[in-house]
Amino acid sequence: MSPRSDSDSQEWTQVTRHMRKSVKRQTSLREDIGPTPNPQYTVQDLKIAREKARQIWRGEDVRTCLQGLIRTQMTRHPKKISQAVCLGLGTVEMPGAEVRAQYTVFTQLEAFLDIVATMEETQNQKIKLYFQDPKFSLAEEKHLEDMGHAVLTNPQAFSTINKETFFYAPHLEWQPYLDGIASGPPAVVMGNSLDFITDAWSTEVLDTDKLVGGIEFGRNSKRIAVPNYQYMVDGFIYWNIGGGAVEYNS
Repeated sequence: MSPRSDSDSQEWTQVTRHMRKSVKRQTSLREDIGPTPNPQYTVQDLKIAREKARQIWRGEDVRTCLQGLIRTQMTRHPKKISQAVCLGLGTVEMPGAEVRAQYTVFTQLEAFLDIVATMEETQNQKIKLYFQDPKFSLAEEKHLEDMGHAVLTNPQAFSTINKETFFYAPHLEWQPYLDGIASGPPAVVMGNSLDFITDAWSTEVLDTDKLVGGIEFGRNSKRIAVPNYQYMVDGFIYWNIGGGAVEYNS
């Protein structure tokens, strides 16, 4: 995604890796963010699309691999996870890319649900799920609520994240990503590689204090590469083990 222009400044579901001079900013939250006008999908449409993506995802080897990674870390570095916050899942209301958008959004959703289920199984404790994305349509919100999950209004997710949180942010823009990390810090994070902010101080227009916090979180966490998949672009899991240098696993 290229540097933001006036026409695309309302979205923060995707990350940018272009470099710009850094200045301190108080907040990344913008009041003008909102859902796509005139959404075309109903709740029933979303349920059908999700089921199609779910069936494909459940037959993929990458799913088993991801579950194994989580099970291994929960055993080696036990964490008490009481809640999971998904920030910036994305919307299927993307003109010109409807089919791929559906599979991408729902695959990322299914991966999130699988990770949470694996954590619950390992720790023998239920986890409360929260979702927030200002671009959600009303139908998308209702779909998640019908599944039994809570949909938060921007910026509620940031005050919800704590030290017992699994923070899931697939390819979220840098500032809300850092805001989420700073809110806990969370026990576990899945999102973009924090190496892109440790390499330079000019990644984007960022809050300097939270940038430093993101660097420290990366250093104090074990980093595990997420298996690559066509509908779930590469990312990383950061397991907050506290203290010491970050371990790098491929």
